[in-house]
Amino acid sequence: VKWAMNRLGWNAGPLRLPLVEPSAAVQQSLENEMKAYGVLK
Repeated sequence: VKWAMNRLGWNAGPLRLPLVEPSAAVQQSLENEMKAYGVLK
């Protein structure tokens, strides 16, 4: 969730353990879903 909020330009802050950055494949999948729902252009 924090990665997605930061991707949308909201300042959700850095990730702290146990959270980690999603892999590149997961990031691409999330971006595709966000575009499909009209959240990301």
